Amino acid sequence: MKNSSISLLLAAAAATSALASSEPRFEHAPPDPFNGRGGGHHDHDSHDRVQHHHPRHAAGNEQTHQMLKEHVLRGAEGPAIATAGGGSGVGLKADGDAELLHPLAHYLLGFFEWTYKYGRSWGSVHEAFHALQNYARADDKIALHNHKDAGYTIAHNAYSHMSWQEFREHFSIGKDMVVPPDQLPAEFALRPRGEKAPKDLLRGAPIPDEVDWVAKGAVTPVKNQGSCGSCWSFSTTGSMEGAHFIKYGNLAVLSEQELVDCDTYDMGCNGGLMDYSFHWIQQNGGICSEEDYPYTAEGDLCKKSTCDVVEGTMVDRWIDVETDDEQALMEAVAQQPVSIAIEADQMSFQLYSGGVLTAACGTNLDHGVLLVGYGVSEDGVKYWKVKNSWGPEWGAEGYILLKREADQEGGECGILEQASYPVLA
Repeated sequence: MKNSSISLLLAAAAATSALASSEPRFEHAPPDPFNGRGGGHHDHDSHDRVQHHHPRHAAGNEQTHQMLKEHVLRGAEGPAIATAGGGSGVGLKADGDAELLHPLAHYLLGFFEWTYKYGRSWGSVHEAFHALQNYARADDKIALHNHKDAGYTIAHNAYSHMSWQEFREHFSIGKDMVVPPDQLPAEFALRPRGEKAPKDLLRGAPIPDEVDWVAKGAVTPVKNQGSCGSCWSFSTTGSMEGAHFIKYGNLAVLSEQELVDCDTYDMGCNGGLMDYSFHWIQQNGGICSEEDYPYTAEGDLCKKSTCDVVEGTMVDRWIDVETDDEQALMEAVAQQPVSIAIEADQMSFQLYSGGVLTAACGTNLDHGVLLVGYGVSEDGVKYWKVKNSWGPEWGAEGYILLKREADQEGGECGILEQASYPVLA
C-alpha cells in the first residue's frame, strides 16, 4: 500500500476515535428520533414557530451517527462525493484509487455538534448522509464568504442541513408572494387597492435618525411560517400588531391561521398579498388572537366562528407607500411598522447571520416581511431593519438588515417596491 494511503487510514482511525469520544452525553433519555417523520423538526407544531430546541435526541442519533461514521470513513467503498467549493477535506478520487478517506470526514465532528445543538434526528443513514453533504457545502460557503469583507456575515443555523432548493421549498419562497397588483391575472383585477400615502406624512416634522419598533415594544416575538406559503399573513399580522400597540398601548398577538383558513381574497398556503388581507380584516370586522386561533402551517376549514376578534383590530383603510421612494418609506415606518415585499430568492438569505446585506438580491418580489425600523451600523452603513417569519434561529435572531440608499432601483431586495400599512378604525 502506498505511504499516502497508510497515512490516510491512520487519519481515518484517529478521526473515528475522536468522534466517538466527542459524542455528547445526557442525564435523561431523549425521545426516540426514529418517529417515521424523518426528522426531529415538526413543521406543524405551533410551538416550533418560536423555539426549535427540543430535548436532545442522543440515543437514536448515536446509532445513526456511528453508522454514518462507518459509511463516510469506509474510503473507497463509500460514495465518492466531492465537497462543494473544494473544501478542506481530503479528496477521494472518483475511481477510488489510493486516497481512502472520504472528503466529508473533515466535516463529521462539526456536523454532529450541529445536530445536537439544534435537536435534529435522522430517520436513516441515507438521510443523515444527505444532510451531511448539505452541511459541508454550507460550511465551505461560510468560510469563503466570511473571508471577504462583504459587510455581512453568514453562519450555520437551523437550516444548514438543507440545500438551497430544499430551503426554498421548505418556506415556499417564490410561492408565497404573488406578483405586484398591476401584474395580477384578470380574476384579481377588481380586488381593492390601498390609498396612496399622503405627501409629507409627518407634516414637516423631522424624520428621526433611527427608528426601532422592536425596542419600543411594538413587535411580537419572531414567528415561523414553516412549510406553508403564508409569509403574507405574517407580514399582515405584524403591521396590524404594531398599529394596535401604537394606538392602544398593548401588544396583541394576532392569528395568521385565521387569514390562511378564512381570507377569501388570498390563497392560504399558496400565496397572497398584504393589501388583500387588510381588506379581508376590514370586511370581517377585525381578527382573532393567535391564542384563540393557533397556527398549524397548513390550510384548513375556516373556524372564525369559534373565536372573537381582538378589540381594536378593525381596519379603517390601508395605505400604499409611494413606490421607489426612500423618503416616503422612512416617513411611513417612523409612524408604525410597515408590511413590505422583498426578493429572498438568494442563497445569501439562507445562512445570513448579521451585518447589512448589500448587493445580494434583486427586485423579483417573492416574500412578504415586516419593516420595523431603520438606522446606521457601527461601520456607518445605513440600513433597514426587517423582521422575517423563518423562526428566531434564522438570521440575526429572526431579523435581517438590508442596505438603505442602495444603488439600485427599487432598493435593496426590492424593499421600496410594495410597502403598505393599515390604519385602524
